[in-house]
Order: sequence, then C-alpha cells, then structure tokens
Amino acid sequence: MDDFHLWEREFGASEPAESGRGRGEALLAGALTVTGCTALIVLGGTAAGVAGLVLAGVIAVLWRCGL
Repeated sequence: MDDFHLWEREFGASEPAESGRGRGEALLAGALTVTGCTALIVLGGTAAGVAGLVLAGVIAVLWRCGL
C-alpha cells in the first residue's frame, strides 16, 4: 500500500456508534411538544399552538438535515 491508500483508509473509517440515548430523548421532547401544542389548540390558543407546531417541525427538519 502506498501513502495515499493509508490516508484514504484513515478518513474512511466509520464513526463510533451512538448509544441511542439521544434519539430517545429527542423523541420524548418531540412528543411533549406536540402534546403541549395540541392541548393549547384545544384550549383555545389556536394561533400559538399552530405556530408552535410549525416551529417544532422546521427545527426537526433542519436538525435531521444536519444544519
């Protein structure tokens, strides 16, 4: 092997696997946000509930895209 293949292999190594804890916490936070916004809509705060759901959706999409 030449030096280029060694360098390429070094940067091609897989990243360590995550424990999965962050995914569960994110799912819980999302579920609580949706529940809270839905309750707000039911209790009469339609504009604030919808705004919360839209904002949470935008944040989730951007986070999933890695931005």
